[in-house]
Amino acid sequence: MLARSGGAPAFTPLVLLAAASLFTALLTILMIGPLLVDMAEDLGVTIAVAGQLNAPTPFVWLFVATLAGTLSDKYGRKPVLLVGIGGAAIGLMGTGLSWDFSSALVFRAITGLMGAVPPCFLALMSDYVPAERRGRAIGLMSTGMGFAGVVGVAVMAIVGDAFGWRWSFHLAAGLTAAMWLLIFVLLPTGKPSNVVPGTILSRFIPLFKLSFVWDLSITNFCNRLAFFAFNTYFAAYLIEQYGLSTSQAALPVAVSGIGVIVASAGGGYLADTKYRIWVMPAGTAIGGLLGLALFGVGPHLVITVALGLLLTTATSAPFTAFLTFLSIIGGPRRRGTVQGIPALSNQTGTTLGPVLGGVALAVWGYGGIGVICGVAGGVALLVGALRLRESRLQEAADRIARLDD
Repeated sequence: MLARSGGAPAFTPLVLLAAASLFTALLTILMIGPLLVDMAEDLGVTIAVAGQLNAPTPFVWLFVATLAGTLSDKYGRKPVLLVGIGGAAIGLMGTGLSWDFSSALVFRAITGLMGAVPPCFLALMSDYVPAERRGRAIGLMSTGMGFAGVVGVAVMAIVGDAFGWRWSFHLAAGLTAAMWLLIFVLLPTGKPSNVVPGTILSRFIPLFKLSFVWDLSITNFCNRLAFFAFNTYFAAYLIEQYGLSTSQAALPVAVSGIGVIVASAGGGYLADTKYRIWVMPAGTAIGGLLGLALFGVGPHLVITVALGLLLTTATSAPFTAFLTFLSIIGGPRRRGTVQGIPALSNQTGTTLGPVLGGVALAVWGYGGIGVICGVAGGVALLVGALRLRESRLQEAADRIARLDD
């Protein structure tokens, strides 16, 4: 069991369980990349169309993640997690059994129930980790996303190359079912106390009235748009541009994923410093420039992989900072509700990244994906320069605190 004396989970076991859950959750989205070419051939569609299989998952994720945090305030974190992860396991198994592109789209949508994982575990961090250590906790938890890109995607690519892409989805379904069992056995049962009463909408309204929350969300939308436009098509770019096989592309994709691990942990530490307010716009802008260079210039394979590593590093730290900022704004009484806020910008960006990337690929080639990354980075930098201030973060937190007293 995770509980220490007094019933509260110990820091390290809680963070490890959260990281493992995020690993499983992000793998459901990231694994599409190296399997894209094989899936397109098997399902009888183009690569640009097959890329849209990464759109329904974050679309459903958007609604699930928005509601999961506040539902976990009411019913408990554990039941909401079990419903979401169990449903996602069914969606993954169904994707592996899909008989055409339309059925694959439906099962990918069901997989979006995994959206319950991030807000529930972020709320758990707020439940049990003090504010001065929360950035570190969220950063360490977020390394699970990086390991999904480094280890998980590589394994899925190797399995897909050896046995076919369908077996990769069957394996992912098995891992998700195992994660369900771990949470069922290890996570303490119980409902949060001292939460704000009222309907779901009434809990969100004060947060949505904060202009600073919208400024953060716009910046995060740009960040996720660039990150997932890159991630969805990077493996296909390597396969088509450099003639790599699916399994050969796994190593460069894994190398780029190292940036997520490093930046997630580093972003958590930066989110506890006086420079934290600039992490989001600066990281996204740097990632945008790197995307322009990677897809636009078409450099040597080694340089391309290095640029991919730098891009994922630059665009991963901002997301950790965003989550930390929201945990501060939400305070002790809106821990679950506030973690539904990222879903709007996060999943909109995650959905539109593959969609716009597919359109750009079909019309302009891979260089168009680089342009999307560059534009997203420029908008994020502009919002940061004009709107993001440390004083506004504290003002937003104080306003919610006064309301909830």
